[in-house]
Amino acid sequence: MKHLLALLLLTFAINSQAQYTYHPFPVDSAIWTYYSWGQYTSGPFWKSNRHIIIKNKDTTIKGTQYKVLFHRSARSLFYLPSSNNDTPISSISYYPDLPYGAIREDNKKIYAIRYSQSWDTVERVIYDFNLVAGDTLPAFVYVDNPWPPNNHATHYIIDHIDTVTLGGKTRKRFVAFGYDSGTLDYKDSAIVTEGIGSDKGLFYYNHFFRGGTRFRCHSAPGLFYGVDTPCVYTHEYGTPTSIPTTNTKVGTDIYPNPTIDKTTIEAPIGTHIIVYNSTGKIVATKTSKTTKETIDLQELPSGLYIINLYNEQLGIDQRKKIMKL
Repeated sequence: MKHLLALLLLTFAINSQAQYTYHPFPVDSAIWTYYSWGQYTSGPFWKSNRHIIIKNKDTTIKGTQYKVLFHRSARSLFYLPSSNNDTPISSISYYPDLPYGAIREDNKKIYAIRYSQSWDTVERVIYDFNLVAGDTLPAFVYVDNPWPPNNHATHYIIDHIDTVTLGGKTRKRFVAFGYDSGTLDYKDSAIVTEGIGSDKGLFYYNHFFRGGTRFRCHSAPGLFYGVDTPCVYTHEYGTPTSIPTTNTKVGTDIYPNPTIDKTTIEAPIGTHIIVYNSTGKIVATKTSKTTKETIDLQELPSGLYIINLYNEQLGIDQRKKIMKL
């Protein structure tokens, strides 16, 4: 009986290992989305949607091939403390995508190189999916600046490893807790998921800009990993007419369309309304105080316009095209 039980357990272990397959990091169409806010010295406040993007572009550094990481950002109109701090964030990037860094994968390890004016010469391990319980995660996960000399004293020790199914695939998940000054803090956790990154994003983003930051989501072909809402997408600089509707759960409407002078917008109270012309320039803005708001287009030239409806609390992030005759 004991031999039979041992054989069954061995068979189960072999089958479990056979069913599990390591899932590497994506190499194309991958986006890590963040929300940030802050204030320039003695200047206006701002808030921004930011992205780290992989779009299948290679670079060779010191004879080694990497995937380039790009940074994309869309910012609210600046606002002063005495004015409306609900100023909406544009859905279109205000400058072209810029290099942020580069990563490569080898033997379940993810290596990164920084980009700042030019490529860094030092490569660092940012993820290691060969680790086991009791090991320490790479320090970049929760530090303000993952690049030396600004190292952080706190480190994160892996408590246990389990699995989670995302994108139809079973992935290992490393759950770690903070450890500093000889004390283990179970309230200070770090979660790293195979093929995705940490629950603070690909990198902890505070080292890149002033102000606060919050990781929202990660998406790649066939995969969505959400940490915070709403998960917004910022469209590339210079492509306003290609914007699709990204949220259809909350009903909105625009009529008449086409119009010769005015259009009515039906949307929940508190929805930010931003009107762009065909070149991406903002030509009108409004925040709805009723469920039916009128936008006057009479003084604008004939042509195609994009109306962005945004309500963070209700998860509305919609784009609609309207023709002015």
